[in-house]
This record gives sequence, structure tokens and C-alpha cells, in this order.
Amino acid sequence: MGTKMEVMTISSFDKINLTKPNPLILCDIDETFFTFKHTYKFFYKIIKKKNPLLSNTQISSIANRAYNKYAKKCKPYIYDKEGFVNMYKKVKDLSGEIMFVTARKKTSEKYTREQFKKNFVNYDKFKFHYTSRKGEYIKNRINKHGKGEIIFIDDQDRFIYDVKENNPFITCYKFNCH
Repeated sequence: MGTKMEVMTISSFDKINLTKPNPLILCDIDETFFTFKHTYKFFYKIIKKKNPLLSNTQISSIANRAYNKYAKKCKPYIYDKEGFVNMYKKVKDLSGEIMFVTARKKTSEKYTREQFKKNFVNYDKFKFHYTSRKGEYIKNRINKHGKGEIIFIDDQDRFIYDVKENNPFITCYKFNCH
């Protein structure tokens, strides 16, 4: 825990340097691949302002439910479509793979599929992993065998920290689309 994590903050997938063969890109969905008019932080601030006596944990829980409800109903947009397409082509040229690792619940697969379809992205071209324990999940479930460099992209520090703690060999990027 005493070591400092080096994480580069990016706002475009073009900033990810891919040169090694067989890369595995693990990409978050919300506020990384997709973004919405309102973010989780938007809901957090409103709930905190209206309920100043609640703990940060309670506010976070309420904000998370509000954001998830909102996200299910609204059409997201791909924040950096051109950058993602460029990264996708580069990954394919290097015989690699892109997977999505999201804190969305497995029960959200149907609306996630619909959101990809509405944005003209073929859901079935990718593997999806639904988990809120990203670091442990990646360590235990995503097979590293035969892969080159593994890169994890997320907007939330807590997930980046979790992944880095459980998988120190993974290169992590913090995505900032706002």
C-alpha cells in the first residue's frame, strides 16, 4: 500500500500507446466508453446538497441508484468515438482484444446491449464482464495466458486502485471525459 501508483489521465483513447503484440484492453463503460448528459457526480452533488446529514457512504449509495435508473432510460453517446475506433483498429492489427469490464449488474445486459445498438456498435464483437469488484475479478477470471500487455481504462479512482492492487502488472489509465 505504500507504493505510489502511476496512472496517466487521458481524455482520448488515442493517448494509449499500443506497440506490443496481443494487447488486452479492459475498458469500463459508463463515463469512459459511454457518457451521459448527467454524470454520477451530478447526482451525488444534488443528493448531498438536499441531505447534508447523510454520510458519504449513504449519499454514494443513493446517488448510485439514481444514476443507474437514469442511465437505463437515457441514450448515452460515445465520448471519443474516433479515438475508440482508432484504438480498436490498432488492437486488431496487433492481434489483441478489447473487453468491457463494468460495474453494471449482470441484469443490465439487455439495456447495455440496446445502448450499444443505438450507438451503432455491435455488442457481440466484444466480451463483457459485469462486476463491481474489478480488481479481484480480473485477477481470478480473465485469462492472462497468451496475452501481451494488459491495459485497464476506467474513470473511477477506486476501480483503478482495486485493479492495480490486485494486478500490479496491468497498465491503468484514468479516463476523464468531463
